[in-house]
Amino acid sequence: MKVGAEILNLIRDKKIKVLAGEIIYEFIDKIRKLIDDMTGQEIVRVDLGKVQVLAIFRTEKGRMIVGGRVTEGKLERGARAEVFRAEQKIGEGKIAGLQSEKKEVGEAGKGKECGVLFDGDIKIEVNDILLAFREEKQKTL
Repeated sequence: MKVGAEILNLIRDKKIKVLAGEIIYEFIDKIRKLIDDMTGQEIVRVDLGKVQVLAIFRTEKGRMIVGGRVTEGKLERGARAEVFRAEQKIGEGKIAGLQSEKKEVGEAGKGKECGVLFDGDIKIEVNDILLAFREEKQKTL
C-alpha cells in the first residue's frame, strides 16, 4: 500500500511508529518487541548450582570436557558458568553439553556425577569449581 507525502510528513512530525508486515506472526513479533522496548526490561542473574571438577577428559582450543560432582543445586545444558580456582574467579564460559551415566541429559542435580562440555577459553583444572547460572529478562513495570 502506498502512503502519500502528507501522511509521511504527519508520521514523521508526530514521531509515530509504523509497523508493516505481510506475515501475521512476524507482525506480532514486531509488536511484542516494540512493547518490550517501551516497557523496559532488566536482565536478572539466577544461580543454578555448583560442580566440583574431579577429572579432565579432553582439552581442545576453546572447549574442554571435564567430569565433576554437583555439590549444590543443579547444572543445566546451555547455562553460563563461572570458573573458580582457590575461591578466585578466573573466567567464564558456557555448558554446551551434559552427560550423566553415559547419557546426554538436560540437567544434573545435587550429588550426581556428570561430564560437562565446557565452551570457553579458560583452562579448567581438577578441583576448580563451576558456578552455573542463567540470565533472565524481567519486565521493570
